[in-house]
Amino acid sequence: MTDLPDIMHVLSLRAPAGACGALVELLSGIEAPSSLVQDVQQGTPGVLCFYCESETELATVRAAVETTLGAAHDALGLPPVAIEAGVLRKEEWADAWKRFFHVQRVGKRLVIRPSWEEYAAQPGDVVITLDPGMAFGTGQHATTRACLAMLEEIIDSGVPHSMLDAGTGSGVLSIAAALMGVGKIDAFDIEKEAVMTARDNAKINRVAGAITFFQADLDAFVPGRAYDIIAANMIDTLLMRNAAKLARAVAPGGSLLISGILGHEYESVAAAFSARGLAERTVAAVAEWRTGWFAKPH
Repeated sequence: MTDLPDIMHVLSLRAPAGACGALVELLSGIEAPSSLVQDVQQGTPGVLCFYCESETELATVRAAVETTLGAAHDALGLPPVAIEAGVLRKEEWADAWKRFFHVQRVGKRLVIRPSWEEYAAQPGDVVITLDPGMAFGTGQHATTRACLAMLEEIIDSGVPHSMLDAGTGSGVLSIAAALMGVGKIDAFDIEKEAVMTARDNAKINRVAGAITFFQADLDAFVPGRAYDIIAANMIDTLLMRNAAKLARAVAPGGSLLISGILGHEYESVAAAFSARGLAERTVAAVAEWRTGWFAKPH
């Protein structure tokens, strides 16, 4: 597992019920070493945390958050958001994950197991062992769960040969695909820490040989091949800006999964991919989030 600093400075934002998705979208451009959305039940408050390595970094992030929220409150009528600053030691960060992350079943046969919990696999289970560290993708968030369920359905209809995982986070989608038989997977993330965590998780699950992890920015990334599956769990503006690139990289007869999209934004994002020759197969709606499955004709 990637080494973490002895102390992390934490900026916690508690969003009113129903506003967590809008808050994540609004603050997605703020740079911090890591952030975490505590996934909650629909209709209850959510928590967004920024983790910083120094007090100076915390002050910079807080100023950016307060400026952005102030403008949004005036322009959009966003309800007040409670902001708190604190400190977490390395062992407290690990304990925080253990409080919120437990064994969970996704789809028909996928099971996500934290590395610190035991699980007796049932016949047919595909068990993914994760130690998420500070990377996004525990399988708890609605967007990750929807992608996993769709990925399982695609693979069950005939195992694809290749996959691109854009914005891999903890590596959960790539690892799931490898465990279900996909043999050649490229996976990248803009965050160095996420790439290191994903590599560690692939080793834990003994699929490191099937996945090539690397650090990259989708805007600058140039696909060197076409893929049978592309999964891109990212914000709407990034998806739309790179729609042509992603659509071209889907192999004939292949599938594209797009997620990380709020409900009111989905129609525009879907239209960008439909205009480039991809047909929408299905869309999953969980709380305020949307995930789309698109197919390219043979």
